[in-house]
Amino acid sequence: MLLLHGVVQDTESLMAVEMTSVQEVVDSLCLLAADPHVLPATSQQVIDDYQQTPCKWFCQVGLFMQCAYSCK
Repeated sequence: MLLLHGVVQDTESLMAVEMTSVQEVVDSLCLLAADPHVLPATSQQVIDDYQQTPCKWFCQVGLFMQCAYSCK
């Protein structure tokens, strides 16, 4: 029984770390979902950068999705 004591403690410690990680993800999702019209600053920066570039993605949806990338 003494040999299992260390294994059980390690497993419990790992589960506690995982639960903390899950809680952090849930907290982040709650913050993002609180106001769906407001993007995080990094996401907004990516959109702004993309809109300023002369290169664009064009996609056509039909039987298959076809995409092309062009720079003008």
